[in-house]
Amino acid sequence: MGIRGRMGAAALLALLLVFAGVLAAAGQGTPAAGQIILTTTPPAAEIIPDEVEAPTKFTIEARGPQGALRNAILDFEITAPTSGPFVSTDIPVIEGTTLLKNRFPAPEGKVEFDFVLPIRGTYNIKVQALPAPGATFQPITQQLTLDVKERGAEIGYFWLTMAGLLGVGVLAGFVLGYANRGARAA
Repeated sequence: MGIRGRMGAAALLALLLVFAGVLAAAGQGTPAAGQIILTTTPPAAEIIPDEVEAPTKFTIEARGPQGALRNAILDFEITAPTSGPFVSTDIPVIEGTTLLKNRFPAPEGKVEFDFVLPIRGTYNIKVQALPAPGATFQPITQQLTLDVKERGAEIGYFWLTMAGLLGVGVLAGFVLGYANRGARAA
């Protein structure tokens, strides 16, 4: 077999490998495997961190092609946000730690619970639906994120503090400049 024959065979083999990869990737994204739906009340954009009087209600639902996955066990894990490059969160001690790790029985494929999100930032959530004894579905794992914004009042307090510091700086500069002018005349 000549050089052209070997190159042709290698190209054909590469084409077959690419085709097999495309078929394998197409099979992984099918909805037949099932999905996990996480909803919060209030919606994520309206969650207020550290609001003990009105905790966030989490609803987790495991669904398959025929509807809710019955006789499931739902594993839930939520990890606190990590600090940003310049500013830390409200409570640096809990940054990046696991806040809640729990296993819930879900005979109807759905579970609801209340939880107080303590700080602003992006929470990492891992949810896994496992079959309980007698269930026939395959386990489903999903990684999710939940973005919680800062309280509006705290942003206002920040800008009020910055304006106060600017005012003190201007006043101090005026007083020190005026005192320095009087010292030159003498």
